[in-house]
Amino acid sequence: MSFSNINQLLDDYYLYLSKQNIKNNTVLAYYFDFKNYLETSEPVELDNLFRVDHLIEFISQSSISESTKKRRLASIKKAYYYLIQNNIVANDIKFLSNLNSINIEKKSIVSSDNILSEEEIDILLNTPNDSISLRDKAIIETIYTLGLRTSEIVELKVRDIDLNLNLISIYRNSIKKTFSLDSDINSSLINYLNYERLEFKLETNYLFLNKNKEKLSRQSVWKIIAKYAENQNIETKVNPKILRKSFALHLIKNGVSINTVSEIFGIDNLNFLLREADNKQSYIEIKDFFKNK
Repeated sequence: MSFSNINQLLDDYYLYLSKQNIKNNTVLAYYFDFKNYLETSEPVELDNLFRVDHLIEFISQSSISESTKKRRLASIKKAYYYLIQNNIVANDIKFLSNLNSINIEKKSIVSSDNILSEEEIDILLNTPNDSISLRDKAIIETIYTLGLRTSEIVELKVRDIDLNLNLISIYRNSIKKTFSLDSDINSSLINYLNYERLEFKLETNYLFLNKNKEKLSRQSVWKIIAKYAENQNIETKVNPKILRKSFALHLIKNGVSINTVSEIFGIDNLNFLLREADNKQSYIEIKDFFKNK
């Protein structure tokens, strides 16, 4: 196939990815990695694009992190298998062998001042399904995506969740707060409730239970998050507070107003943004907000 058909190829590949059991942000990452791989190549036949030297050049740029290099390698592997399966390129046994033998040097991912980057969060949230329980996956996604406190996580009841309306309710300072669930969290909670949690046919209404069928403790939540962060090669000792801080900073950097973030987290949890905000206007806005608090 020549580059004259490349737009259609990319459209078809995106459609294929969107039907896989992977998160939306992973779909986009795989899609754009493949697109960038094609765009960095000369306009030749697709079969000639898949050369080890070109691939290594693509994944080994010094300006990108080790995690990005790993993701790029995984992206091209997935794209290559897709092309083979659909008879778009020939199955080059030698290239395939070299592809599977490429290793990215494993280095620790060090976060700045205990704040995880959006890329690191993506790595944590995309812990392979075969190495994380449904409960733990739901806990990590709920803490990060909703910014819940550990105490709020362990106190959640099954009745606090309405998966039909995509809503979850908590009580903060005796005030009921309701949050919308995005499709990823909703899916994770459905899987947990329909499988692991369903096995506990108990009178207790707590959502997250330990192996003794009791309410999960705060310490257990901290250990769960730390374990998966370590497994994913994130050097920072990640805990629920760091996930919440990271979520708040990511909201600010993506244009969410200080007032909205303060409503989610409470004023005391935003002080760290004074030193973390790398945008001058954000810094001024945050500083003014806290000046008389």
